[in-house]
Amino acid sequence: MKPFGGELAAEYPTIRLLDSGRSSLRLILKNSKPGQTILLPEYLCPIISEICQQYQLIIRYYPIGDDFSIDFSALDFTECDWFYWIHYFGFFPTDLPISQLSQVAVIHDCVFSPFVPPQLQQSAIWYAFTSVRKIMPVAEGSLLLSNQVLSTIPAAVNQFAAIKWQGLEQKAAYRNMATLNEEIELGYLNKLAKGEQALTVQQAICSMTDHGLERYHAAMAQQFSTLSARLARFQLVNNVFNQYQNQPDFACFYPLKIKNNPAELLKKLRADNFFLPYFWPNTEKNSIYYNKFIFIPLAISYSEEDLMRLCEKITLYDN
Repeated sequence: MKPFGGELAAEYPTIRLLDSGRSSLRLILKNSKPGQTILLPEYLCPIISEICQQYQLIIRYYPIGDDFSIDFSALDFTECDWFYWIHYFGFFPTDLPISQLSQVAVIHDCVFSPFVPPQLQQSAIWYAFTSVRKIMPVAEGSLLLSNQVLSTIPAAVNQFAAIKWQGLEQKAAYRNMATLNEEIELGYLNKLAKGEQALTVQQAICSMTDHGLERYHAAMAQQFSTLSARLARFQLVNNVFNQYQNQPDFACFYPLKIKNNPAELLKKLRADNFFLPYFWPNTEKNSIYYNKFIFIPLAISYSEEDLMRLCEKITLYDN
């Protein structure tokens, strides 16, 4: 019998903490070779395709369903070296098609979750990374795990995080003001925009800053303490729109399929002070999805009353 009890044995895959999902993907693809083939989903952030092109990979796109599912029986892995799998909006599979993925390197994109669930760590060759800027009150942070050897992180200087941190912290101060100040609002919006521009031009693979690392750990502890509250918000919204039979593993956004044009609906909501994100820019490959969904944030920093007001506005405008 193996030892039972005592201090827990420490067994981990290869781990890296980086500043962004982009850095994680670039570090993963340092293990690729020019001319290899990668399967990408049609619905994705355009930066993913751009990075794959920088590493001289041959890109083939595969379709996903309206419910963000994949028909694995329709995919041909025989001439594929890499398979890129996005786990949209915190929904994770319970079973992986291990036999079909045994000959390819699988990249699990977990950017809508702060964690990588154990069931994703089963393929013969796997990589998985998060990108918590989308779902947590942080300006940087990406956890990369793999069962493969990864390069050390170069000693490059992060170009965007300091600016983004200033913007996020100024926004927090603005939200707590008794009387809102337009100059302060424009100030933090400008900082956030400049930080995003700096991230766009950054090509280097970077670690998190010390400032970011401290706040990343604090934010992670907060997220795990609020998992049930996030799921309750998902159910609250689902009681209104009734579009999902199952709950996500991590409730970050409620992907709401709507009847009308998302751009027009989002514009009306902004006029009511509701600023919803969109995933992703309307390109040829993902326009079918972009033209069907809006995404309702489920963070606990927003009150349930405001969440219900948002649902009322959506119901009013999308009729």
